[in-house]
Amino acid sequence: MRTKAILALALLAGSIATGASAQGSGCPGPLPQQHRLGEFNFDTNSRQQATKVDGFKSEIVSCVMNYDKQYPLHVDWLIPGPHGWAPPANILESVARQIADERVRPYPGCLSYGNRGDADQGQFLGTGAEEEKVKDEKDRGCRAASARSTEAAPSGPIRLIRLVFRNFFPSDVTRPRETLMQMDGTVQVLPQTSSSYSSVVTYTMRRYEGSEGNATDITFRPAFRDDARPLLSAFNRRNDGAVKGSVEGRIAFDVPEISNPRLVYSSYDVLDRAGNVVAAIDFPLFVSAR
Repeated sequence: MRTKAILALALLAGSIATGASAQGSGCPGPLPQQHRLGEFNFDTNSRQQATKVDGFKSEIVSCVMNYDKQYPLHVDWLIPGPHGWAPPANILESVARQIADERVRPYPGCLSYGNRGDADQGQFLGTGAEEEKVKDEKDRGCRAASARSTEAAPSGPIRLIRLVFRNFFPSDVTRPRETLMQMDGTVQVLPQTSSSYSSVVTYTMRRYEGSEGNATDITFRPAFRDDARPLLSAFNRRNDGAVKGSVEGRIAFDVPEISNPRLVYSSYDVLDRAGNVVAAIDFPLFVSAR
């Protein structure tokens, strides 16, 4: 009943739209929260919506709306995402999290914003899988916390997953407005056997509204934490530690053997021309259950 009530609220708020919304349309969902913090002016929200992925009951998308009309806003919402830059008068949304749990409810989550790494909290929708990380943030404080990898589902078969995403980030963090890039892509889990699969991210990258950014200045580096860490060797077998960006590209690796599969989310850090982490791309992985 709780899931149905939250989903109904989300639909009333217009959250049936998927992917990145139109410029300036704001963040739909039942948890609108204003953040008026000195020179920064942004909203956060989180919504539950129907999913097209077999085996899951719904999906959750979290969102940041930047009301500044001139400058992009860096934001890193640690647990749910997004991790990137909201363009002027536009939104940044997380990669959709697939949900198999009926117990969806609001949680407070640490959110880093701006060029100095200031911290605030935003309410996001989550399941019991997030409770331990929310507690860790509370105990350690937002500046000390670092929570990206999140369990999304109990053990089950490896499933075909395709999720569309959009992110924004500068190719030179010292000139974010002048070098802002837009990345559109798809993250995929492609099952090979009952115990193996391929992880594939395909994308296009372009300059955002007349910027001087350069796709070839971008590098993608795995940030596999917690239960995803053992898959780093599988990534390195095909990618030698990192992948250079391009106007159109692909990041892929094969996972040859796992037992008792369990879905988690991990990420690729996005590095600018000088090697600074400017964003992260979340994506689903199946790992061996402990």
